[in-house]
Amino acid sequence: MRAAFHKIFWGLIIVLVEINIEVIDILPDPLGYYLIFSGIQLVLEKYPIGKKASYLAFALIFISIPTIFIPRQNAEYNHLTIFSTETLYTFLVDILHIVIVFYLFQLMLSIAKEQGEKELYSRTLTIFKLYIIITLITMIISPFALHISKEWLGVFIIIPLLTYFVMEIIFLVLVRRFGKIQADI
Repeated sequence: MRAAFHKIFWGLIIVLVEINIEVIDILPDPLGYYLIFSGIQLVLEKYPIGKKASYLAFALIFISIPTIFIPRQNAEYNHLTIFSTETLYTFLVDILHIVIVFYLFQLMLSIAKEQGEKELYSRTLTIFKLYIIITLITMIISPFALHISKEWLGVFIIIPLLTYFVMEIIFLVLVRRFGKIQADI
């Protein structure tokens, strides 16, 4: 369990963090999705509920290749062309990322339930609900950032983005916790 969730953890970190040198992301998302995929593969035999997460992680290895050359901040906040190809592509990858996180939560809930970890199951379910709600609210609000006055920018953009970032950290801590479950896989 430790090796599987260690890979998933580092894969999620690589996908979350974007460090660009010129136009190239030195922490490429395809590598992150590969680590997530390979981590899921380690638990798949015992927990077949992870198949959808595995398939999607595998697909995202290839779908996310352009993210190496498309900085997120450029695509998300392009003031001139809101519906550009870059913006729509980034939105698609973001949606697929939420879906894979959804499936990872389903896998983690299944593991916690089968291992008899009632407290961990309850905590995972609560974090799952909060994560999905906050992520969707952030995605819905973000396109309106272009048309909000500076006085309201903090309320409508900065607070949801900070909350989203905190939820990502909480999710990463939860993934780390799953790596500590003593189970044979």
